[in-house]
Amino acid sequence: MTKGEDYWNQIFSFKKASNPLFNEFISEMELLFLKEQLPRLRKGKALDLGFGNGRNSLFLARNQFQVIAIDNSEVAVNSLKNKAQSLSMSIETQKADIELHILGLLQYDTIIMTYYKPPVSRVFDEIIRSLKHGGTLLIESFLNDEINEILGPEENYKNIFFKPNEVLKNLGSLRLLYYNEGLIDGKQRVQCLAQKPLDKDIEKYNLFNMSQSKESPKNAQMNLAEALFKKKEN
Repeated sequence: MTKGEDYWNQIFSFKKASNPLFNEFISEMELLFLKEQLPRLRKGKALDLGFGNGRNSLFLARNQFQVIAIDNSEVAVNSLKNKAQSLSMSIETQKADIELHILGLLQYDTIIMTYYKPPVSRVFDEIIRSLKHGGTLLIESFLNDEINEILGPEENYKNIFFKPNEVLKNLGSLRLLYYNEGLIDGKQRVQCLAQKPLDKDIEKYNLFNMSQSKESPKNAQMNLAEALFKKKEN
């Protein structure tokens, strides 16, 4: 078990953090920003990256999203499984090291990432790659101004703090629907909602509705996606 896994396992086991900032997102209430932006999220298959106590995964599931939730804490994974089962909700949970996890090509209608910061920028590339065209990405976390302890390189698993404009720099070609950095509810935070632009070729060839194909829908979808990307490269 890594230091990061052990650290977050203890938080989600005892529901109390040594850093008081982290107690804020142990709450069972869904994130207010997520609730406010719900009507703008693309409905369908949603991914909750670094889901923590699972409050936002449960909120999305209650609102008719097909939810996949990934975290590196075994305690968090088991806790969300139990909560979903007790509420008769269907949520797919995965324990994984997010920075090493392959999310797949054009898989998700919506991705949320709240109070989790990728330790390497290539995770953002993987996120954008895995969003369907027209898909939405929602982010909220603290800014560096809120750091209240010294974080060494070996404690990167505690770093959920973004530098000014750092989120913006990693959004690639996504279209901004909402962006705010600054004082929000008494804390310095960043909030973002972005959308992957639609691709006319994908709409034309009905890439995401392959149920009539002789191939399995997943294989037909992936084969056509690869063909379209090769076409655009030539």
